[in-house]
Amino acid sequence: MIELDFWAEQKVKYPLLYREQPALECWDGWNAILDKLGSRLEPLITAWKPWDDDPHTESYRPYCIQVKEKFGTLRFYMSSSNEEMDEWIDLAEVNSSQICEMCGKPGELQNHVAWFRTTRCRECLVSRTARESK
Repeated sequence: MIELDFWAEQKVKYPLLYREQPALECWDGWNAILDKLGSRLEPLITAWKPWDDDPHTESYRPYCIQVKEKFGTLRFYMSSSNEEMDEWIDLAEVNSSQICEMCGKPGELQNHVAWFRTTRCRECLVSRTARESK
């Protein structure tokens, strides 16, 4: 799973995006994708304008609630978002289908067993297959 040091660093770099601790359910291979996504989302969150001048609406400022792998690709869930945020999140999710979720090398989305999908490089896929065949 994702290293806690990486998340501690992300919380410092992107304090609005990660102001609450998100549920983390993916491997380290997508850390570069997540870091780039954070660099795109943090300025959008900073510029977020509530729909009125009520100071209580600050609590509606978007933040990340969950990061996980689903069907072999990254899923990144926010408390709320706008169209531009959604576009960056969609791009990160698409890019994750070409990066090994385990090590971060180029990989490809593959069907593993029946319904199970994963994005792995050849080395990580061979390693996993060898472990499972024992």
